[in-house]
Amino acid sequence: MKRFSRRQMLSGMTKSGLALSLRSAITGLPMSFLLTGKAHAADDGEPKITILSCSGAGEAVNVCGPGSFAPGLESYFEHPRANEVDAGDVGTVMVNGMSLTAEHLEHGAEMSLGDRSVTMAAAWEALPADLREHLLFFHHRTNAGIHPQFPTVLTAHGGVQGMGGRGAEQLPSAIAQETADILDTTTTTPFVLGGGALSSEGAPLPIYAPMQAKMLASSVGNAVGGPENFGALYDHYIDQTYAQVKSSGTAEQKKFLAQHASSRAQATEFGENLVQLLEGITDDSIESQLRTAVAMAKLKLAPVIVTNFSFGGDNHSDFDLTIESNRTLHMIKALDALWQAAKSLDVADDILYATLTVFGRDATRGAKGGRGHHGALCTGMVLGSHIQGGVVGEMDTSSGQAVATGINTGTGTGADPDVPAEDTLHTYYKTLMLLAGVPADRRDERIPEGQDVTSMI
Repeated sequence: MKRFSRRQMLSGMTKSGLALSLRSAITGLPMSFLLTGKAHAADDGEPKITILSCSGAGEAVNVCGPGSFAPGLESYFEHPRANEVDAGDVGTVMVNGMSLTAEHLEHGAEMSLGDRSVTMAAAWEALPADLREHLLFFHHRTNAGIHPQFPTVLTAHGGVQGMGGRGAEQLPSAIAQETADILDTTTTTPFVLGGGALSSEGAPLPIYAPMQAKMLASSVGNAVGGPENFGALYDHYIDQTYAQVKSSGTAEQKKFLAQHASSRAQATEFGENLVQLLEGITDDSIESQLRTAVAMAKLKLAPVIVTNFSFGGDNHSDFDLTIESNRTLHMIKALDALWQAAKSLDVADDILYATLTVFGRDATRGAKGGRGHHGALCTGMVLGSHIQGGVVGEMDTSSGQAVATGINTGTGTGADPDVPAEDTLHTYYKTLMLLAGVPADRRDERIPEGQDVTSMI
């Protein structure tokens, strides 16, 4: 690996907005302190950088997650059958030493989510216990039936208010607007790593593929030329910062610097992990999107990072559910990769991950063998170290098909709901804002009709 001189690194570092992000990550000092000397006390309630995986195709998480293997519901759910799925197209997906095949989607297994025991597709067992401890499934309704409604679903059909109550805003941008200043990120709008109809204040957001983002991160002064460069950068930046604070800083600033500055060893370790992570990104797959998202979170590039996700997508004609099987198993692998990368870069406590989709998929198969659109039962996945894993909402089959129930915001169950089933999308979004660290008064202004579900905190 090529080693770059300090002069090469430092001259390049000044040429990109990413430079400030990298400097902050290397020194451990907030960007506001590096720019203005602003020192503020640590706050355990500070927002998380939010990674939102979006799909306008509609995803079948509701067909393999909790509830879909419940006793007595067999006639409502059709799962992939290993003897019908094209094993050559699916192959074997390795996750933590477990060889996953379509058979792990055909059959359920009992496992723990947080302190709750649930039965779901056996493939989820491949995820490590420390991930499932913080993995939440949130049953809700989007009340959408066609793909072009996804931009509207992202606003909860107009329920997410724009800044100052003007118009509607998509959830990723609303969270970014509410958390950017406190998170002290380089940019204030979502950073989009996957396709989708994403906008902020009505303007389309640019889209970056993981390989583009990798080139961006790697080209900042060639700073990611080797782990040893991070130690050199640390020496330079910390000496520079100490000199500035010593000559003109206040007592508060000097105390803040002493408390918050990382060490040279920590900077080098960060460099080693970041270089390893970036080297492992060799394509624009969803797994690569999630790995890149973690790197962008470590660099505090944006308050919200958007990726794609897929559990089969728009699979009306997926006759034997081969596509669904393949994508679902790879999505579980990608979720594990996200968690491992977050722990490697020491940001597992600093991020929130969640999924947003236009609708779920039919639990049973249609005439073409695949699944149709189903806006009455969607299942969001939410992951964060500050979350108690489990399930919010339930499924009701009294109508002849599985649909999401209302929600009791105190218990998270469907018993004695104070949120009607039709309003669960607003509540899902408002709860995500809560978990992202948006203050209560701001949540109430941005999503007036939603309620906070607190059972997982």
